[in-house]
Amino acid sequence: MQVFAHFEGAPPAQVSLSATVAGPGQVTGSGLSCGNGATTCSAAMAPGSSVTLTAAAAPQARFMGWGGACSGNAATCQLTVQSDAAVTAAFEFELQTLAANDNTNQFAFALNSTKVFFGRRTSDGSAIWSVPKSGGTPVRVATGSAAYIVADDGFVYWTDGAGIYSAPVEGGTGSLLATGNIGRLALDELGALYWVLVRDFQGGKGSLHRMQNRTDAVIASGQNQNFGVAVDATHAYFTCSSSDGADQAIRRVPRTGGSVETVVATSAQPLALRVDPQNVYFRDLNGVVWSRSKSGGTLRQLSSPNGSNAFISNTELDVNASVVWWIWGDGTNRPKGLFRALADGTGWTGVDTGSDFNWFGPRVDDTAVYYFHAGALLKRLK
Repeated sequence: MQVFAHFEGAPPAQVSLSATVAGPGQVTGSGLSCGNGATTCSAAMAPGSSVTLTAAAAPQARFMGWGGACSGNAATCQLTVQSDAAVTAAFEFELQTLAANDNTNQFAFALNSTKVFFGRRTSDGSAIWSVPKSGGTPVRVATGSAAYIVADDGFVYWTDGAGIYSAPVEGGTGSLLATGNIGRLALDELGALYWVLVRDFQGGKGSLHRMQNRTDAVIASGQNQNFGVAVDATHAYFTCSSSDGADQAIRRVPRTGGSVETVVATSAQPLALRVDPQNVYFRDLNGVVWSRSKSGGTLRQLSSPNGSNAFISNTELDVNASVVWWIWGDGTNRPKGLFRALADGTGWTGVDTGSDFNWFGPRVDDTAVYYFHAGALLKRLK
């Protein structure tokens, strides 16, 4: 009798590919269908399998990018799966309400890398609140009333016009940092805080302050500082206007103090101020938006199509990647709302417009613009 035995190798081990979806969208491909109600978020396959995954945003949403074994923000990702792997896909709505209008929101607000800080007046009184940029439940940060706010990832700073206060971004008791007739605030990358002590209306001069590690230093005095302040890598900038209208200018001084120089002389009182590496941007008392190269040259009126007078209670603007953003409202039949233009004066666009006057802001980061409309805090992808 003969006996034969036949042996085969064990079947090849399989590997797992998993997906995690954040936000309104779906990832499909190679057995996966994950997100927007679909729940097949992992699949087994042979090692060395070639995989193509596709990200598809839900209506009125946008794909923001891959993570994990995929990268970038192209709609498809191709990869070869040699061992267990995981991918993430992030989606966001084009327009998102971060804080609904509940008749408590106050319009001063600021951004840091992950949160929006804003004022609220509730039955408990006025306070600074925050909400994640990605959306979520607003939380109370500190008691206080804010006319202007700035923030970094450590602290939020605000002024009520008579004092400057700070609190940890995660919440805590506010600390009084300075008092006086306070204008606007600015922060540099080192966490130093800059502010304007506003000139009085009887001819008294103002001053520009820098505070780091709770040490206050006057870096420019004897000027007609009115409200605006901004900072770049080397200088602090401030707006000036004298009571007789003879001195209306934007000036700058080295960040730790030194000689003051005039960057722009204007015929209208400048109030709000921003800078980037190339340009100075400002709004005047009439709400008109301007830009000019730091090295000189033509003063460019960016808001020409809006008209000559913006009837808004707080003249604001913001700049990111050489695009300037502002809110406009006037008493004519022109649209009101959120507008933008390039620094060279081209590309004027009405981004979100209407016939009402209930707009405030904006603040801008690399991906979105944030503003108030009809009492609600909104985030709109750029």
